[in-house]
Amino acid sequence: MRRNHTILTAAVSAALISPAAVAQVDTSDWKCEYCPFDKGYRAEYDVGASSVSDEAWRYGNGTGYDDKGAYAEVGGEGRYFNEGTEVTWNAEDLGLDSRVFTMSAGKPGRFEVDLGYRGLPYRLFNTTSTVYDFTGETATRPSTWTPAGSTAGFADLSASLQPVEIGLDRDVLSFGLSYLPTQNLGAFINYSRQERDGIRIATGSDFTQAAYFPRVIDDYNDQVDVGIDIDIGSMDLSLAYYGSFYGNK
Repeated sequence: MRRNHTILTAAVSAALISPAAVAQVDTSDWKCEYCPFDKGYRAEYDVGASSVSDEAWRYGNGTGYDDKGAYAEVGGEGRYFNEGTEVTWNAEDLGLDSRVFTMSAGKPGRFEVDLGYRGLPYRLFNTTSTVYDFTGETATRPSTWTPAGSTAGFADLSASLQPVEIGLDRDVLSFGLSYLPTQNLGAFINYSRQERDGIRIATGSDFTQAAYFPRVIDDYNDQVDVGIDIDIGSMDLSLAYYGSFYGNK
C-alpha cells in the first residue's frame, strides 16, 4: 500500500507543475555521459605464434596442429554501427587448417546478410604404407605388380610400399540472405557448400580374403534453402524449397 501511495503523490505533484515551468527547461546542452550509443567502427586483433615440438598427426585432428614447426595465430573481431545498420566480423585461427571466418551485415527489421567459412581438418594415420600410387587423379598399382591369393605371394610388396597419410580437409562455405520488404512479407535464401579433399580407408573382400586400401576423396555437396514468409492476419504462410546436390570430382 505504501508503494501505491508514493506513486499517486508523484503523479499529483507532476500535474500541479505549471506549463511555464516545464517550458523553461532547455535540454539542448544535456549530455549522456554514462550511456553512450555505440557508433562507428571498433575492432580487436590477435596476432601471435605457436609451435609444435614433435610431429603429432592425430593431435591435428580438428585443430590443424599436425606437423612439427611454427604456426601463425591470427584472429580478431570487429563491429561497425551507424544509423541502424550493423556490420560484424569474427576470425579465428587463420594460420591453421581449422580457420574460421564469419561476417554479418544488416539492419534489424529490414535485411540481413551472412557469410561464413570454416575449415575442418580430419587426421587419422600418417604411418600407413600402400602399394598404390597417387601422383595422378586415380590410385594405380605398380606395373610390375604380381597378383597373388595371399600376402605371402606378393613378391613385389616390400619394394612397392610407399608412405601415405590418411586424412582429409573439409571446407565449408555458407551464405545467407533475409529481406523484409514489408511488415507482412519476408524472403530468405541460405546456401552452403562443403568440399572434401584427401584420402580415407576403404575395405574390400572376396570370399575369405579381405583387405584395406586407400580411397581418394575429392567431392562436394551443395545445399540450397529458399523461400518466402507471408503474414495473413491470424495465419502465417510459408513457401520454401530445399535442395541438396552431391558431386564427385
